[in-house]
This record gives sequence, C-alpha cells and structure tokens, in this order.
Amino acid sequence: MKRYYIVPDAHMPSGELNVGHWHGIDLGSHGPAGAGHHVVVLLDDHVEPPDTWVPLPHLYDARTTMGKHAHRGKLTDVGVTDGHTGYDVANALHKIHPMFRP
Repeated sequence: MKRYYIVPDAHMPSGELNVGHWHGIDLGSHGPAGAGHHVVVLLDDHVEPPDTWVPLPHLYDARTTMGKHAHRGKLTDVGVTDGHTGYDVANALHKIHPMFRP
C-alpha cells in the first residue's frame, strides 16, 4: 500500500536514511506554497518513516480532507484544494509523477 507524506528538505532520504522504495516531488519547484518541502510516496509497507515526515490523508479515508490537514497549503501549487481527500491528492500528484498513482 502506498503511503504519502509531506517531508521537509532537510529530512529527505539519503544514503544514511533508508526508507525503502520511494519517489518524491519537490513542491518548491511548482510554486512558493510548498517551498522547502517535498511530497514523498513510500512503496514499501515494512519501513517506517522518520517522525519528521507528516502523513497525508490515507487513500481510502473518504472523510478526512486536506482542509483538516496541518500542511494543506503546501500542496496548492500542485492543484490540491482543502476539499481533496487522500485519493484525490494521489490523483493530482499522479499528473506530475506516474508513481504517485493511487
């Protein structure tokens, strides 16, 4: 199951941090709202991310919207609104990077 996170630049995976198979989108490259952060999708269920990674709403949670999420504004430049659920967020990010498909 894919898991989606907002990750500060300083906490992105490197040689020292092994979080398994992942893909990322630099939010700052899409506009100022997400500057200094990435959105990361983890593809391995057996690896736990660092505590500094903030999980986005789960794909199958149809009730929690980005309007309830602490970092909702960081995704506005990639087309995510307050009304989007986790599934909607994954679909919006998929338009930028194919590995973000839900």
